Amino acid sequence: MVTINPKKLGNSKWTTVKPINKEKHFIITRLQLKKDHSISQIQMQAIMTKRKFFVQWQDLQNPQNLATGLEMILYQKNHIKLT
Repeated sequence: MVTINPKKLGNSKWTTVKPINKEKHFIITRLQLKKDHSISQIQMQAIMTKRKFFVQWQDLQNPQNLATGLEMILYQKNHIKLT
C-alpha cells in the first residue's frame, strides 16, 4: 500500500498502470474536504485531454491502479513491485 500525505496531494502527478481512453498521466487539481477537514474526494485532470473526474482518495493507495510519477518509472525500468 502506498503511503499518502494529504497535505502534499494538491498538484501532485499520477500515472495509471492501465491507460483509460488513451489517458495515462493525471494531476490532482482539487481536494474535496469534509466538515472535519479530512479528504473525502479528489478531483483529477488528465494531462493531455484536460478531462476532469473525481476519485476517492483511498484509490490512490492501490498500486495496481495509480502510482506517482517516480514510482511508475522505477516500476517500469526495474520491475520493482509497488507496495
